[in-house]
Amino acid sequence: MPKIPGSEILKNSRILAIQSSRQQLQDVCKILQPRCLDLLSVASAQEIPNLDFDLILVEYAVADMTSVLIYKNLVASLPQQSPWGLAPAIFIADTRTYDHRLNAFEIGAADFMARPLEERDLLKKCGMHIKNRRRFSEDRCVHIGNLSLNPVTQSVKVEQNIVNLTQLEYKILHFLVMSPRPVVTRTEIYEHVWGSPMTSTGRLDTQLYNLKKKIAKFNGKIKSVNKVGMRILMAESTFSQEAKKVDPPLPSPGPRP
Repeated sequence: MPKIPGSEILKNSRILAIQSSRQQLQDVCKILQPRCLDLLSVASAQEIPNLDFDLILVEYAVADMTSVLIYKNLVASLPQQSPWGLAPAIFIADTRTYDHRLNAFEIGAADFMARPLEERDLLKKCGMHIKNRRRFSEDRCVHIGNLSLNPVTQSVKVEQNIVNLTQLEYKILHFLVMSPRPVVTRTEIYEHVWGSPMTSTGRLDTQLYNLKKKIAKFNGKIKSVNKVGMRILMAESTFSQEAKKVDPPLPSPGPRP
């Protein structure tokens, strides 16, 4: 099996695939099943066990939104600090329209992939989102990379060092880290921090600039998702607008014995 960037992290990961009776995620499950620790495919909420999943795959079929409804109800029913309440979700669809992509992010997707799927791209994205997963610890802190946020003491550490943030800077970071949806809009951030509708971006831009400077040693970034919103992540973002090196094609499988 060829080594692909992102596939290494899958070996110790547990993945949940939510699909309807159409079972349109079978192509994805076939790729991921032999590469991950465990992959569970379900078609109803009753089939989901109380396990700590690292990644959720959601079938996004415009003709049958059963899977999306299961995911929405699942997230809504989770306690605020569920062990896997912040597990990233990748929505996989047969549509590429902007409205469907935007709807997926509004529901809670960390990523939106449209068929036809490239095996290398799927594995890289799954690996990246598992690596970027925000996790709760026993002390109720939320961790992402070398950054930890304690909502009880309202303190932030980077590399175990306290970062002195203003109240506004802390509110912005708290919203980005604690939101069940990994991608949030600038308007949502503004309304959460200032408690009023956003009239201009200047105030938010200034606070974001100062926040990024103070957490400069964080081994991740606060980045924009084109035409959607903002997110905090540890690894390099697949939403980055910078030019990317094109990966070589996967080697063709040899003849079966």
